[in-house]
Amino acid sequence: MAAVTMYSGLMSIAVEAIERAGDIVRHELSGALTAKGDRDVASELDYRIERELRA
Repeated sequence: MAAVTMYSGLMSIAVEAIERAGDIVRHELSGALTAKGDRDVASELDYRIERELRA
């Protein structure tokens, strides 16, 4: 049970990040795709969301 208590404080941070990312996704186009590896791609929107959440 201690692990659940330890991580419960992070839930509000996770919810806020999801809400912020959702707002951006609803109002922006994905943009160009960039290869991240052999099978992965990321859009300009992916990178924008990452920058916003890290700021």
